[in-house]
Amino acid sequence: MCVPQSSPAKNDTDHGSNDDANVSQKDEMARKAREFFLSICLPEKHSADERDYIPPKSAKTAGSLNNNNNNKPIRITIRDEDLEEKQIRGWGNGGQKCQDTRSLQANRKIARKRLADKLDELVNGRLSKLAKKVDKKKSQKRKRQQRARKKYGAASSKDEKVQDIAEPTNFAENMESNVNA
Repeated sequence: MCVPQSSPAKNDTDHGSNDDANVSQKDEMARKAREFFLSICLPEKHSADERDYIPPKSAKTAGSLNNNNNNKPIRITIRDEDLEEKQIRGWGNGGQKCQDTRSLQANRKIARKRLADKLDELVNGRLSKLAKKVDKKKSQKRKRQQRARKKYGAASSKDEKVQDIAEPTNFAENMESNVNA
């Protein structure tokens, strides 16, 4: 069952870098995709009360969905009736591989999973499964770097390592000083 959630308020007073602009464009695309998905899922012929209604039994399992809490992604399910399938064959020199496996059922399963992942990223944006995995990896990497800096001090920074390597050493001068000594 689809339940509408409010979109995040956009702060127009924010002035940031290009990264902020890219993020805001992605958020805008995700908001539009979410609105489109909800318009398909919940047609206008239903009243607002019907769209917000959750039966008592599912209200216990669904949690508090009426809080307009934007921390929960929309769960996307794809019905087989909504899909059109097209199988293609590889051709040409070398027998190009255009499918992941030789099994039709396995290829169908893989294609549906890829479609669900793309829809999830389009509709949910930063709340999608892939985005959460990427964020988790970034935070783990950042924590590892912080622990390394704390353990080894400032000597573990990349800038100092690059400067040490960048200093040219003259092999001949080093050899002469060793021979003379």
